[in-house]
Amino acid sequence: MAEMGEKKTAKLLVTSHQKVILNDEKDKYFATEIDKTFDPPAATFGKCKMQPSSSGYLPCTLSAGPKWDKSYEKTKVLGNKVLTMKSVLKCVAFNGEIKIAKHGQTDGVMKEHADNTNPAAMALINSGVKMPEPEIRYPSVKSITLKSLKNNDAFKSVSSERAKSVEKVTVRPKQECTFEAKIVEGNVNLTSWVIYDGFSGDKDKRLFAEEQIGTSFKYTFPTPGKYRVEGYGKPKNDEFKKGAHNKNYPDCSLDIEVVENTLTGAELLPIDGENFFKVIGGKKRLRQNFPANFQAKFLMTPTDEELKNLKLYVTDGEGNVLKSTMVNNSVAFTPVNTKATYHFKGEYKTGSGEVLKQSFSGQTLSNTVSAISHNAEVIRAGTPMSFKVTEGTFSYFVPNDEKAETAINKEFQEVKWNLNGRLLGTGKSITIPGNQFLVKGKYVVEAFVMKANAYGTESVADEPDDWRFEVKDNDVMSFSYIEAPKVGKTTKLQADSFVFAKLTDVEKVVWNLAIPHKTVDKNTISITPVVAGKQNVKCSINHRAGKTLSIDVKQAKVLETLFTDSNGIEIQKASWGQKINIWIKQEYLLGEEIKVEVWDDDTTSADDRVATFTKPSYDGGLISFVLSPKVKEETGTQGKLYVRVTAPKLKLGNPNNVFESKNFLDVQDKRELYAAHIGSQDGTMRHYHVDYNQVSYFYAKSRGIDPKEQLNLTIYEKDKAVLEAKNVRVDDSGMIKIKLEWNQVSLKSPMLLVYAVVKGKDGKILYNGKTNGAGVALTQKSALKDLVEYKSAVFVGKGEAGGSGKNKSGTCICKENNFYWSNKLTCKERKKVLQVCASLWGEANKKQKASELMSIIHLETGNKDTFKPYADNGADFSGLIQFSDASAKSLGTTRAKLKAMTFIDQMKYVETYFSKKKDMLKTMTDLYLLVLKPTAVGNGSDPTYVVFDEEISVPDGDGSKTSLAQRKINISREPWVTKYGYASNPSFMKGDEHKKRRKWVYTRQVFEDRWGYIDGKTTVEEITSELIKSHYKPGASQLFNGECDDIEKTPKQRGKGKAPWMPFALKEIGQKAIAGAENNSRITEYFEASTNGKGLTESTNWCGAFASWCFTQAGYTPPGLSCRAAMWQFWKQDKPIYGSAAVIDWGTNQNAQINGKDGAVGGDGHITFIVGISEDGNHYYCVGGNQGGVRGARTVKISKYSKDEIDWFVIPPDYVPSSDEYNLDIMTNEADIDSANTTRT
Repeated sequence: MAEMGEKKTAKLLVTSHQKVILNDEKDKYFATEIDKTFDPPAATFGKCKMQPSSSGYLPCTLSAGPKWDKSYEKTKVLGNKVLTMKSVLKCVAFNGEIKIAKHGQTDGVMKEHADNTNPAAMALINSGVKMPEPEIRYPSVKSITLKSLKNNDAFKSVSSERAKSVEKVTVRPKQECTFEAKIVEGNVNLTSWVIYDGFSGDKDKRLFAEEQIGTSFKYTFPTPGKYRVEGYGKPKNDEFKKGAHNKNYPDCSLDIEVVENTLTGAELLPIDGENFFKVIGGKKRLRQNFPANFQAKFLMTPTDEELKNLKLYVTDGEGNVLKSTMVNNSVAFTPVNTKATYHFKGEYKTGSGEVLKQSFSGQTLSNTVSAISHNAEVIRAGTPMSFKVTEGTFSYFVPNDEKAETAINKEFQEVKWNLNGRLLGTGKSITIPGNQFLVKGKYVVEAFVMKANAYGTESVADEPDDWRFEVKDNDVMSFSYIEAPKVGKTTKLQADSFVFAKLTDVEKVVWNLAIPHKTVDKNTISITPVVAGKQNVKCSINHRAGKTLSIDVKQAKVLETLFTDSNGIEIQKASWGQKINIWIKQEYLLGEEIKVEVWDDDTTSADDRVATFTKPSYDGGLISFVLSPKVKEETGTQGKLYVRVTAPKLKLGNPNNVFESKNFLDVQDKRELYAAHIGSQDGTMRHYHVDYNQVSYFYAKSRGIDPKEQLNLTIYEKDKAVLEAKNVRVDDSGMIKIKLEWNQVSLKSPMLLVYAVVKGKDGKILYNGKTNGAGVALTQKSALKDLVEYKSAVFVGKGEAGGSGKNKSGTCICKENNFYWSNKLTCKERKKVLQVCASLWGEANKKQKASELMSIIHLETGNKDTFKPYADNGADFSGLIQFSDASAKSLGTTRAKLKAMTFIDQMKYVETYFSKKKDMLKTMTDLYLLVLKPTAVGNGSDPTYVVFDEEISVPDGDGSKTSLAQRKINISREPWVTKYGYASNPSFMKGDEHKKRRKWVYTRQVFEDRWGYIDGKTTVEEITSELIKSHYKPGASQLFNGECDDIEKTPKQRGKGKAPWMPFALKEIGQKAIAGAENNSRITEYFEASTNGKGLTESTNWCGAFASWCFTQAGYTPPGLSCRAAMWQFWKQDKPIYGSAAVIDWGTNQNAQINGKDGAVGGDGHITFIVGISEDGNHYYCVGGNQGGVRGARTVKISKYSKDEIDWFVIPPDYVPSSDEYNLDIMTNEADIDSANTTRT
């Protein structure tokens, strides 16, 4: 409007852009401060009153200023401010003004955000609206949401909050979009909005901005293109905080692509296609006589106007148009002809007149039965059977569709039922009466439409459309005993499995056995065996075939008892007030009730019973008691104690059902220290020769010494003190054990001979190692290499060295270091788990972490191969923690190699896998997350943390445009793991969630029944709950409580008797190799007992194998490479005893040749057992294997060997010979004089 113009008004044209409008019904663009083009362009306002002339006023010649004044500061298009009702344009030539007569755009306050309208802006637009002044506190925008699209009720809101990248939304031109911002803090009224041209979010691409209008924003995109919408709070300019916020924030942005609607792809889309369409053999098949529905696939849901330009129809194979029904965007048609091809077609005419086409073609296929309901696999004679169709080539179950139901009912009429190839009926289901199953035997029921193929029970392989079963009599399948049968003990035998679980009134369980028994209930009897040995037991129903087992009745027996100190070593002396222990060597007494009595041997009168102990369940450990004043009162000042053992509920293999010890404990108030030596920590081995960098222990037994008394232990060399120990005291059992660190010896010389002296607090000597000949040689260079020169004397039998599961008392440390599920492992496996956990999380945490780790292994290995290293889930995951191919590769191995490993070997890789993030594994859930989803590790203590979320988006959508190879890669990466991991882990679902629903399977690109809610989530809380309930707590009942498979079966004191391996050796005399192709199986057994000869036969020299076998029978483990005679040098002794293994090294030196002579397994020498000596003292008589005769036909026999040929003697390191065992019997009987010629060539 120009006040000084003849024509007061003209039209302002928008030439600065064609992007932004506010009122789509007006279809006018938003005028900005740089728009100065008018219509008409000449004499715009007629004659100008500012230009008078002689002929009147001259025509208007507008000379506009550079920009309009009084424009709106808060709204901009392409960086230019928009005009308001008060905007003014100067005419610089004549100082005139052009004002806005009619704005043409409305920017009113909407009811939903009137409170958010900026007061200053409102005053410019409508000064009549009064608004309060806003608080200047800029908001912080967390995300924005496209809430709705006008005229599209099906639209689901899209948020930028959970997107990994900026979400893209497709809309039509001129379709109003409503956005909403989510504010974390600040004044919501100051929320601003900006639209970018394109998806980059660059500053120079800002197309339109509305500042400080509030959290709601409506906008209509007038033309096709790509745009980015952002909600923000902090001003986007270079002045505010030096431009820190003058940039785009993707997490507060949405990308909008404005396009005309169009068809996508070349193929029509089946509606509920799984009901009528399948690809079979690479060909598309349409279900015959079943309604098929297709729709055109649009980019966006079509509007009613767009549907007017769509045509859908059906043709036959010749192109003839057939009658079909089109409703909106769908076409329905029922293909009726057999093996006929039909074409479903769609045509859409765009606004430009272009015709786009889609089609779908397929050949008809009649529905056939693919599966029937399962029933019992075994039935009694005369039992009726019912079956029904459960699956077809196409589904027989389409709910809520009358037309489909009618078509399916017609299909069921074509279904036929055969029994053993004989037609019985038709229809959806069938009930076969019991009179068809009176004869025992095998049967097969088949449902078919066109052709049957199960003509007999054995004719073809089992298929889903048939069911095979058998008519049988009921009988016992298995029975078991509730407790191991032992002589004198009443236990129960129970029939626990039948062909049919529920017995009829006429079916009776019958037992046949020689052991006395009584009936407990219809399935159970009690037995009380009277003799040991194997007994046959038959259990059946009505005397049928039943089940026959041989049960092994054991007889418990006490073999020996010992009085020991707290270290489990035998003692012979004690004093009053001292704590002592009783150790029992037994057979088959573990877990049984025993009664232990301590008696005093009184030579002048009847013996006195001084103590009684009852153990309801004996565990094999030490039984402790104190020699109290009450015991002393019974015995007098001097006691001579022995032990009696009985088992109230058993008949022992001991005379009169009682064991009475022959060894005694001398008890009196006498002060002494005895059996002292310097040796190993457990007191079992004496050290003769050690290095300064070694550690020894002073070990002794005592009595009459108060545990509170401070003793003095000094190490001397030639009466000169070189080391003194502090805090020397006896324990309450009289044992002394003091650590000696030889590197602290004050005087070091190449060799130092030292001994120990112990004095009481009164200064009197209690023990003097010098007079007892118990010195130790210290050297600067270790003489302990490979234990060759580490001479030792065994004082108390087998110690713990080398054992994997024993402690010092001979009991099992597996029970001391118990952890959940340990009962499922062997001793060595238990030890490995503890070792791994100690290495990862420290000694103090090893048992708890072992319980947690075993719970995870229990979950991962499943029910079939629980705790097995070869466990496989069938989906490319294997092993104890279900390694993937990728994780196996990262550990330097493969899944195949891991599956072939033992539990112990695979645990090394488990340790390496967990070591990578061990410091983050604070909770058991974190431990499992490293297995399940490594990216979630560290969130195990946050119950709300979402581990899997099916609702999130992934970059390639449903994967339809991604290759199969890439999908297989993606499925193990984020974010695909998060999205698709939910349905793959149903164990964390509860209640209604734990059901299958139709879901899209990314890898296979089909809809299948998968676990869980649609768009469900799995949280840490759900994982932790399941982990504890189903895998951790059940492990508490699986603590190891049996007899360790690696525990020593003998006490530390071997007791009486010479060389216990010799009876086994002598009994083998006469065993010989068989010349020719055959082999003596006994000699093969010898090799099986060796450490390196398993699988070998007599064709290999077998003297070392024979020695291995003899020692093994007596409970000893042979040394490594025991088939090689020359390797038996690690148990050397200087002087032979009866039973010493004599080693003859045929080589040029006495050093073991690791690979034997020329690599032979037998080594380079001979080994044989000494049984006597010749009268002239020049020969030893020896029993050994592979002696005498010719090669391939040698035998076990006694032969003579020259003393000069024998290089050294061997006995087990923990065998202590008595002095008389060194006195060899003189033998005069004839024997071959063996040499190298008769044992090697």
